[in-house]
Amino acid sequence: MRDPQELAVWINLLLYCCLFLGFQLWARSVRLGSLALFIYAVSSIFGLVFFNSVLSNFSNLKIFPAIFLFVLFLIVVYPIIRFDTSKLWRITFNYNVVYWLSMVIGAISILPAIEVTFLLTKVSQMDQSIFAEIHRLKNEGEGTIDTLQLSGISKIMYVLISRFSDVTPILLFLQLASRKKDWKVIIALLIPIYCVNAMGVVQAGRSTLTYTVVYFLALYLIFKDFLPLNAKKAVRRYGIILLSLVVGIFLFITFARYNQKSVAADVPVIEWISLYAGEGTLYFNEFVWNMRGTTNGDYIFAYFKDLLDFKAFTDVVERRDYWVLKTNIPQHVFYTFIGAVIEDLGKTGGAVFLIFISFLITRATNLARRFLTLSNIIILCIWCKIVISGITFYAYGGHNKTELLIVDLVFALVCVFYRNDASILNKTIETLKAPKGQKRPEVIQ
Repeated sequence: MRDPQELAVWINLLLYCCLFLGFQLWARSVRLGSLALFIYAVSSIFGLVFFNSVLSNFSNLKIFPAIFLFVLFLIVVYPIIRFDTSKLWRITFNYNVVYWLSMVIGAISILPAIEVTFLLTKVSQMDQSIFAEIHRLKNEGEGTIDTLQLSGISKIMYVLISRFSDVTPILLFLQLASRKKDWKVIIALLIPIYCVNAMGVVQAGRSTLTYTVVYFLALYLIFKDFLPLNAKKAVRRYGIILLSLVVGIFLFITFARYNQKSVAADVPVIEWISLYAGEGTLYFNEFVWNMRGTTNGDYIFAYFKDLLDFKAFTDVVERRDYWVLKTNIPQHVFYTFIGAVIEDLGKTGGAVFLIFISFLITRATNLARRFLTLSNIIILCIWCKIVISGITFYAYGGHNKTELLIVDLVFALVCVFYRNDASILNKTIETLKAPKGQKRPEVIQ
């Protein structure tokens, strides 16, 4: 090791990689926790690449902050790694609520989907430098190119369906797992999913596509034992095709933006990717650990502060410019979602908050009774999204994303009120295995 900083980076890598390998040796199967731990392990490897790249300029990396962040990660990932689908026998939900919500969202999505397809065609005919220009405009708070925006009515409809972008994939998997599939509902759910992700491409964003793929992988790991064999094969087959398409689009946007960077001639593309994939834990160590004061809830709780008439920033660029002076740390880089909590609440307050939330999630997803309601599944999916995407940033930061979280929670609450008239989704016979000493429940086909 050439210096203590490199030792801190290696310890960071070993902690996450050993945790992933240890979990896999213990679980002996691919579970929901496998996905979360794998992503953090890969990020820690990219962190080493980033540390040794010409893009890094670290001066204050230490071992203790890396361990502190890892311990908090263990706390927040606990509800995910303890989730074992082999212990889940039934999922209950209200079919009428699911059916009508699916159909309404699908109907609202038709016009925006048509316009987004038109915009996608227009973008594909432009020079690839357009992606770099769109990305620059968004970062500077100037919106996007006028000719690549939806019309008035479509924009309103798009805002509505985007607020349900967490819920629609869950409803889709419920349909795929049903013995009697309603194809018009499946199509109605696929339209908004396509619309939101296609718009992400039009806006030169990679995060929408990336986290949609990860979100779908998480849902597959939750629902895999409930999917009939033919549905499971179809999900895998079409999933591989769509994954290949997404990877192609991701690489195209990445190279388009990379080629417009002033560092493109001097920095290998793998090092540039490591800037995004591996910077979170290292920048937490370098900056958040040593920040001056806190951001007073302006990152995670800004929407609620604004709602209660407290001073809060609604513009991301203004917030960054203000807090970079107050905290004396950059506000345009990734600090992980744990870092965002620490920025808002401080080390002690942030740790207490994360312990409390993790405890609530653990209680909400308890499998002692071997069944979960749709509300429980929604809560689990929200937490998976926060933790897994949290290797970079807090998934529900900003007013728009906070509204998405509120819609998720309101829908989960609606499902609680309508749970008395519940349908039951049973695990498939092939995967239903009772623990020793317990009788396997009867499966209603």
